[in-house]
Amino acid sequence: MRLTRNFFEYAEMIKLGHTLFALPYALAGFLLACFSGFGFSPVKLFWIVLAFFGARSAAMGFNRIADAKFDAENPRTKNRSIPAGRITKASALIFVAFSAIVMIVSARMLNELCFWLSFPALIVLLGYSYCKRFTSLCHFVLGLALSLAPAGAWCAASGKFSFSIIFISLALLFQIAAFDVLYALQDEDFDTSKKLHSIPALFGRQKSIMASSAMLLLSIVFLYLTGTAFSLGKIFYAICAAILALYVLAILIFIKSGIKKIDLVFFYINALCSFLTLAAVALGGLFK
Repeated sequence: MRLTRNFFEYAEMIKLGHTLFALPYALAGFLLACFSGFGFSPVKLFWIVLAFFGARSAAMGFNRIADAKFDAENPRTKNRSIPAGRITKASALIFVAFSAIVMIVSARMLNELCFWLSFPALIVLLGYSYCKRFTSLCHFVLGLALSLAPAGAWCAASGKFSFSIIFISLALLFQIAAFDVLYALQDEDFDTSKKLHSIPALFGRQKSIMASSAMLLLSIVFLYLTGTAFSLGKIFYAICAAILALYVLAILIFIKSGIKKIDLVFFYINALCSFLTLAAVALGGLFK
């Protein structure tokens, strides 16, 4: 029972469910490599997924450690595992170190390129945690950190880098940044009072929604460019149109209801768009 309780505590600490936002993009990057002639390998897929979970767990665990003081002062986050005392900082740090090792070992099992890239990737993943202290561009740094997933999966499957994979990485970057801006509206007043930086704290609600809308539009543009770069079939573009419709729906819901329906917008629509992106790549590559 204790082991199960500890698992759920750590899963809650790193918001395990949030992997639904970026993991589909990592799998899409892997599929793009497969469709580009590098072949499907279940073993590579296993190590890619394990590296992804290691990287994300290290990043989220470190974020909880870095933000523990602010989380304890914020009514919305004071019941998180570390400020509530259910997980100590020392235990969380051990968890982060273990997760980082899992990422690095998994990268080494894939190829030498992934191994060497895992170190600067970790710097970005861990460095994000301090961005709110000095820049309102923190949302883009988060997007950058997660956008490494499809590019990393491509490198893992192909053993080399290609500029073509940047398009889908940029699509993820702007999707994550856009939804993170909307999510940050919950803490607009708190961030302002603590002199933390974010787009909502800098520009307020209306301009933040406008900025988020522009980012989602850019995300769609880069998705379409992905289809062009990899010569994906018409079904890819049809699904992209459905994703665009969901983006519009998310903004309209937020304009009408604000943070009252943040869970619907941030969790469900965000995750659904990521899975639709994976479906678009899979079907677009199979039915060219």
